[in-house]
Amino acid sequence: PDLPGEGVAQTSSTPFQNPGTSATDANLEGTSRDDGPATGPPFQNSPVLPAGALLTVRLRVPLIAENGSKEPFEAVLDEPVAIEGTTLIPRDALVSGRVESARMSKVRPDRDYVRLSLNSVQVDGFAVPIETASLFARQRPSSDADSDKIRLEKGRRLTFRLKEPIFLHPTTAKTGQ
Repeated sequence: PDLPGEGVAQTSSTPFQNPGTSATDANLEGTSRDDGPATGPPFQNSPVLPAGALLTVRLRVPLIAENGSKEPFEAVLDEPVAIEGTTLIPRDALVSGRVESARMSKVRPDRDYVRLSLNSVQVDGFAVPIETASLFARQRPSSDADSDKIRLEKGRRLTFRLKEPIFLHPTTAKTGQ
């Protein structure tokens, strides 16, 4: 193949480029020149919360689960989520999740657990779908050890890890909060 050497200008046009347009013009095609809406890829300039980010939430009401239950629950974000000084999701944003499973041990009551995951967060009035890794939580020791339900108290803090990145609309990000 005939490859150009170092310092040699390329004379042929690049693929998918109209003849007569420069590389600089081609780079500007995805953006508006008159401050109108961008016509480029939809998530090109969107803030992204990467996979692996931690979301710490507080339960709004006590969560009560039995063996085999798969109930939904609600919580609020306990800490704002910010990247490089930009708050992507504010503190107290409503978060929805569900009980994935609950297991109670008849032999050892201290082995009871509930497995939880989050599935959406409210940002500027919109429910943004999210996917988190499962979180296993145990109830705190109580005098009600013979109960057939697992209870996590109101205000309990739980920290989830995102499995997939979250793409947010640029208008939802708040700088400096």
